[in-house]
Amino acid sequence: MKKFFLLMMSLLFISVNSATSVNAQNYIFGTFFTSNEDTYVQCYLSNDGVNFTHWKQLADLKGRDPSCRIYNGNLYICLVEPKESDQTFYITKFNLNDLNDTISSEQTSYGVIKRGNARNIWAPDLFIDDNGAGYVYFAKEKEGNKKSKREFDIYVSKCGNIESGIFEPAQKINLPATSKSYIDAHVLKVNGKYYMIVKNEEEITNNENKSPLMLKSNLPTFETYEEIKDWPLKNIRGYEGFSMLERDGKIFIYADNFTHKYDNISTSNYTVWVADKQNIETGPYKATYVETDDRTLRHGSLILIDDRYIEDKPQFKKFDNVHESKIIKLNREDFSDGSGKDKNFAINYLAPAPNVLYVIPNKTFVEIKNISNPYGLTNFKISLTDGAKLKIFNQVLEKNSTDDDPIYNIAIDPNGRIKNIESVRN
Repeated sequence: MKKFFLLMMSLLFISVNSATSVNAQNYIFGTFFTSNEDTYVQCYLSNDGVNFTHWKQLADLKGRDPSCRIYNGNLYICLVEPKESDQTFYITKFNLNDLNDTISSEQTSYGVIKRGNARNIWAPDLFIDDNGAGYVYFAKEKEGNKKSKREFDIYVSKCGNIESGIFEPAQKINLPATSKSYIDAHVLKVNGKYYMIVKNEEEITNNENKSPLMLKSNLPTFETYEEIKDWPLKNIRGYEGFSMLERDGKIFIYADNFTHKYDNISTSNYTVWVADKQNIETGPYKATYVETDDRTLRHGSLILIDDRYIEDKPQFKKFDNVHESKIIKLNREDFSDGSGKDKNFAINYLAPAPNVLYVIPNKTFVEIKNISNPYGLTNFKISLTDGAKLKIFNQVLEKNSTDDDPIYNIAIDPNGRIKNIESVRN
């Protein structure tokens, strides 16, 4: 009996100690820039994936859309070269033991593709595979683009061993015909498969309502791939710069809400979606607005880092994460696929955001054909103004000019299927 008791106490100690060490060593580390005017690379840390504390500026690195990865005791930061350069991107390597002093041990520029007349290179994403092979995905402006309508292709450059630092000439990735233009590629390996999120950037002068898509491949070069057509986040709007990581059996997907037009985020610009690892393709996902202590976050990259490399650990804060409700008008420019007329159009997929009241403008007829639920809501609300009509779930709802503006509460399941429509005010 005594031996059994000692064995059980030993197992309990191992279990508690193991759980504590996992949590303690599993900080989420992110590199971001603050604005188009302030492009110094800023580092943030989080212990819960939602509340982020500014840690430090990373040496004198400057550039938008920083991408970070860790391999074999080193932190690698990838940034795009200025368009005046003949180079494509540069990578700065930091030894993790020197990270507290932000001492750069090596910085190398790479010219893996000719810039041509267009010259613009955007959003390089560094991915390092388990065997040490490195890949940089980036968007290059197509030749012959007009200023009013620029289009981009996604390329990948491979390095057989990231520690050797020798990258091969870039190869174009032929992406789905869903769009003629893509940008902001980001890759994560999950269960032996390579997943890429990329943003539709077909018309840069009106790109605020463009949505992302997810691809899956057996190869990091994405020579062949499968588009994940049922991925719930494909219908969100106004986001860019996606970054994925895996932590404790969960997939975290972060994105920069660069428009503020489609939900009610008001502080950090960032949202995180979380799903079980095995459900990366289908969800359900639960969304939370990311909170920070001091500044706005813009397009960045997030990874896991062992806390033993962080000597001057910050005091983590937990913010209220409370946002007041917001009114958003359902208009053709922002929510339709461009078809129809300003006062008569359809929304193929509406992805309702939390704590938002959607309003159909005066004398406008809107048909909502489908609803997706990437934010993990149980319900959302729509209001009709004078002369407005809404077709949804085989029902036509309309506003009589003599009534107060009606509000309808629409209950949905995790997959966006409508469960019930109820009038909550007439």
